[in-house]
Amino acid sequence: MSSRALPLSAVLGCLIAGAGSAAGEEMAPVYASRAVDGMSPELKELIAQSFEPSYVTVHGSGTTLESLLADTCGAQPRAVAETLAAEALKLNRLQALDDAVVPGETVAIPSCVKLERHVDVEVREGDTIESLLREHTGVYGNVTLRKTFELNRGKSGARSPEAFFRKLTVGQKITLPYAAEPQIFVPRTAGTDFRQIVQENSTPQVAAIAEQVTTPETRPRNEGDYLLVESVQIASADGQTPCSEAENMPEPIDMAALKAVFDAEARLRVLSGGTVETTNIGIIDTGLSEPEDDFFTLDVLLVRPEEMNGEDGKDDPPKNGAIDDIFGVNLNGFPLGGDIRPFGPERAAWQFHGTRMASLLLGGPDIVSRWGGARPPIRLRIVNFASSQLSGGMVAPLNLPTAIEQLQRDKVAIVNISLAGKQDHAGVKRSFADKTEMLFVVAAGNRQGGGPGQNLVSVRQYPARYGGFSAQNMITVAAHGLSGRRAPFSHYAREYVDLAAPGCGIATRDGDGAVVADSGSSPATALVSFTAGLVHALGLETPRDIKTRILAAADIDPQLEGASWNNGRLNAVKAVSLRRDVIETADKTLHFGRITDRDSLFALCGEDNAVDFSGEYEILKVVPNIQTSSGLKVDYFSDSDGVLGAQRCTQRDTADRKLTIDGNEIPLSEVRDVVFKSLSP
Repeated sequence: MSSRALPLSAVLGCLIAGAGSAAGEEMAPVYASRAVDGMSPELKELIAQSFEPSYVTVHGSGTTLESLLADTCGAQPRAVAETLAAEALKLNRLQALDDAVVPGETVAIPSCVKLERHVDVEVREGDTIESLLREHTGVYGNVTLRKTFELNRGKSGARSPEAFFRKLTVGQKITLPYAAEPQIFVPRTAGTDFRQIVQENSTPQVAAIAEQVTTPETRPRNEGDYLLVESVQIASADGQTPCSEAENMPEPIDMAALKAVFDAEARLRVLSGGTVETTNIGIIDTGLSEPEDDFFTLDVLLVRPEEMNGEDGKDDPPKNGAIDDIFGVNLNGFPLGGDIRPFGPERAAWQFHGTRMASLLLGGPDIVSRWGGARPPIRLRIVNFASSQLSGGMVAPLNLPTAIEQLQRDKVAIVNISLAGKQDHAGVKRSFADKTEMLFVVAAGNRQGGGPGQNLVSVRQYPARYGGFSAQNMITVAAHGLSGRRAPFSHYAREYVDLAAPGCGIATRDGDGAVVADSGSSPATALVSFTAGLVHALGLETPRDIKTRILAAADIDPQLEGASWNNGRLNAVKAVSLRRDVIETADKTLHFGRITDRDSLFALCGEDNAVDFSGEYEILKVVPNIQTSSGLKVDYFSDSDGVLGAQRCTQRDTADRKLTIDGNEIPLSEVRDVVFKSLSP
């Protein structure tokens, strides 16, 4: 598909013509059904592999995946048990069935049909044998009635089924030949049909019974599903936002200052023998639109050339389980498809969320003019995580590790995520932890409907709760407004949130190319991902180092007390100054260079309240002259084996002290913030 010279819309048009559109696929049927006596092991294995799992949240200690499988699926033939075990290990990223599961985690159990034999039930008021069989087995034909009678003949003394069934009394215990709970079977991918699979892999008798107990069903919304962290409100560029006009930040980053510092750092990198590399950023969201203009050009998208130039409708080598995935994937079928265009509800605020966030990952809708007619060294790889089967919903949680693995294959360094779920999925959490070469930047979430943001300590929200000071490859981001205060709708937590970033009235680019103001923790997250991309391009490579740099460069503000672990907000300009120290003075001027008397900064504590500098850690940042009711304080931010922390002490009298940076003396009394360089020139 040789299309590099075409506009994006034309390439997507060719792509869909060749491979089909996920948005246009016929909805995969969902059925309610039960286990049927006589189902073959082969059929049970297909069910385990083809339908979405159920989810169990572990409450007690000592629970294993093996015990959860036994409780949920019961005794199974050996081949089926082995298939269920393999699927369970894969879904939950576990190594062994007898590994204990952490209490509070949600475990995925493969789809299984469980048939219990010789089940005792109690007759209730109004029950008949037909109603009992219908409730517990779903079938009540002559064969099942005869089996039920034979099991209970010795108890009743009745000589015929009719006589026995007429004498049922309230409180009587009878034994049913088998029982099976009704289940919902949701296909993992489009094109999978439960009824068809059962018919093709059963004897005529079993198929006929299964047909009786199988009925069409609507796809349920499960508590464990991920939802989009939607924008709180979308407005035209000059419209009202939930932050109030005074809090809007249409230019959230001083792009001129950022460009100047970035260029200076790029020159230093080249002088040291390095090069400025393009950073690949993945975005897991609602896809990317195809407006007829030149913003999302091919040079800002991470293109798989083997698919661009390969055979339409094929998973071109090297194979990755996706067809025609030129710019990214959607996860609504298998093999995965390459249609990244938005679909879902006819609601622009939801449908084009991914497009708006993608514009911020590239620097904003007017980045070309603000970056001197060029582009920052960033390319995007798109994952359309929206469901083609559930309007306004996302694909099942089990697909998130698949999405991450696709981005890993494409050598993506930063992953931007605006998803929120209530369950701590074991497999998803382990997938994040295992990808030690990728930095995940996730939204803290918003309180929809105008309510105040909540503390994530009391609100279960994932993956936001995987962030925090001890997480080495994840940054969780809250939103703030122009005043620096936390945006009223934004979730927060000292334990789980790393920093705040601009999230009020942020200029973004909508699905039709119009500039719109977006508010929420999602735009805040995208701005942090953009900054992380620049830091990576300048030479910091590991997620731990990039995260540490961004947090060390954050502006500490008492107004953000409790919003994050360090009460900080994003400062992209400081963050990209990797090879030069930065001193910020009280007038907000930034001074770049080499601090020659660094040791003097480690002697600011009074003798009665000294910070311990004897440990194995690196000082990243010093914040002096903090006004408190008990006098001046100084904060030291450090990195100890990948764990970030802060220590505070009472500041001694430093009226005569000065700092020297590149030969310029600055009175310490005027210093607001000191950020040490991360790399040598």
